[in-house]
Formats: sequence, structure tokens, C-alpha cells
Amino acid sequence: MKDNEIKKQIDRIVILVDSREKLPNHIVECFDRFGVNWQRIKLDSGDYSAILPEDKENGIPEIDLRNELCIERKMSCDEIIGNLTRGKERFNSEFSRSNAEIPILIEDTFENACSGNYKSKVTSKQFLGALFSFCDKYNTFFYFIGDKRYSALWIYNIFKYRIRNKLKEIK
Repeated sequence: MKDNEIKKQIDRIVILVDSREKLPNHIVECFDRFGVNWQRIKLDSGDYSAILPEDKENGIPEIDLRNELCIERKMSCDEIIGNLTRGKERFNSEFSRSNAEIPILIEDTFENACSGNYKSKVTSKQFLGALFSFCDKYNTFFYFIGDKRYSALWIYNIFKYRIRNKLKEIK
């Protein structure tokens, strides 16, 4: 598929926002501001995924990433610490039952994680140990984005380039 055809298809991507996710206004407002299509829907895994609807006219099949790539968003170090400690069973269950890649977006800084600059009593050594261990166990990665104004851009681009690469494979 040619680059100009791919660009037209990319504009049709729909970011899926889990209906159980407390509506992250800063993210959907950014999507709206930049004309990114999004829809609230119950996702089996993660807080975000994406689809490219079928385009029969141009012979493009639907590309649905829900079982392939989802993003789990955490608002802070404290939230992910809670998931790795008090909410460990539920959090582990979500990752173990999914076949999708689920990178974890943490809207905080790695500096805060390393220095213990958060409310939890968990030490930075304990926190980072639990986080790295979790990611190794579930074959995933975490990404710290210290300025949440860039979260929507990060989310969008993860899905955009996965779909773009899939479109390149279409003859």
C-alpha cells in the first residue's frame, strides 16, 4: 500500500477507551482537539485499544487491535503501587488472562519513582522491584510520561504506528 493511501486510512483510526476507565478528560479532550476518533466501549484488557474500520471501497479489512495491543494507564506512582500491592490479585489476573501486549503508561516521572517522591509508604527500591518484576513476568514494559499533556499523543502514536505497519503489509 502506498504512503498516501496509508495516510488516508490512518485518519480513520478509532481509539477505544474502556467504559470502566474513569473518563480521562485530558486525554479525550486532546483527541477531540486534534480530530482523533474515539469511542467508549468495554475492553477485556487495558484502558485503551484501537480499530481501523473496514474500508470495502479500497479493499481494506478491519484491523482490530483489542486482542493484540492494549494500553493500561496509571495516573501516578501511587496508583501503580496500589495495583502492585493491595490490588495485586486483580491486576495480575488482568494481565494473565490476556493474549494482548499491554504496555503500562504511568503519568508520573521515573525520577519520582526512584526518589520515593510519592505518598505511599513503599520504598522506591520495593516499588521498582515490584514494577520490574511484574513487567518481566507478564512480558510487558512501563513508560513514564511526566507531563500528562502528552499522554494522548503517546497513546495515539502507539496504535497509529501498529496499524500503519499492518497497512504496509496489504498489497
